[in-house]
Amino acid sequence: MSGPDQNPMGQLVSTFRPMASVFAVAVVVILTACSAAPDDPTGATEPPAIQVQSRNEFMADCLTDKGFPPVGESGGMFMYNTPESQVTAFEAAEAGCLTEMDRRFGVVAPMDEDALTAFYWQLVETARCLVMEGYFPPPAPSLEAFLEQPGVWHPYLAVDPPDPAEWDRINGICPQP
Repeated sequence: MSGPDQNPMGQLVSTFRPMASVFAVAVVVILTACSAAPDDPTGATEPPAIQVQSRNEFMADCLTDKGFPPVGESGGMFMYNTPESQVTAFEAAEAGCLTEMDRRFGVVAPMDEDALTAFYWQLVETARCLVMEGYFPPPAPSLEAFLEQPGVWHPYLAVDPPDPAEWDRINGICPQP
């Protein structure tokens, strides 16, 4: 199993299996705020929920076009099962899709410190819930460390349910902020 990495924009990219990019797209979008589309002269932004859905769907379509169709979908997040022999190709496809996504939707501005702090405490609560359900999320960094490198820790990084039904169950009990 590989771990998280950051793309050139400093956004978290995940290559976890079997739920390889379920989480990747979510973190890339969650840790960002709304932005104007690059060709929108008015500076108008999409509501965050619309932007998340649009970006997730774009990534699923893009990865499918590059030979990595999702094996499932749950709550707007797509699941991938990437064999070890294809991890490098998947990571290259994912990086290319992230670049294409930034071109299409615009590069998004990072959350401010207050929003990141609130997000951190929501993640801590999610981690506690996951422990109660028998999962072992990575230990939370200090708030200060999280603020210095947002996106390097998320309790769902270690959640690797065996099937989509368990993914739905655990997300229902311990929802991702």
